[in-house]
This record gives sequence, structure tokens and C-alpha cells, in this order.
Amino acid sequence: MPSDKTIGGALLTAAILGLIIYFYLLYYYDLLVLKIVVSAAVVILLGVVAWIGWT
Repeated sequence: MPSDKTIGGALLTAAILGLIIYFYLLYYYDLLVLKIVVSAAVVILLGVVAWIGWT
């Protein structure tokens, strides 16, 4: 089983890589990326509200 530091390092690397990809896409495809991100944020927020209401 990998150690917690290994998992944390992998998560940190994935987050930094995700930010780099996000900013790259935002630079070239700004409106499309913003629509996708805002739509995902709304879906996640409403999903959390639904989960809280369910439990």
C-alpha cells in the first residue's frame, strides 16, 4: 500500500497539471471552457444540495 505522502504527491501533481491544462484551454477556448466550468459547478452544487436534502 502506498504511503500517504506518495498519494499526496500524486494528488498535488495532478492538481498542478489540471491547472496548467485549464489555463491553457481558457486562453484558447475561453467561452467554451467557461461554459463547461460553470455548468459543472452548478451541477456539483445542486448535487450537494440534493444529497443534503436526501440525508
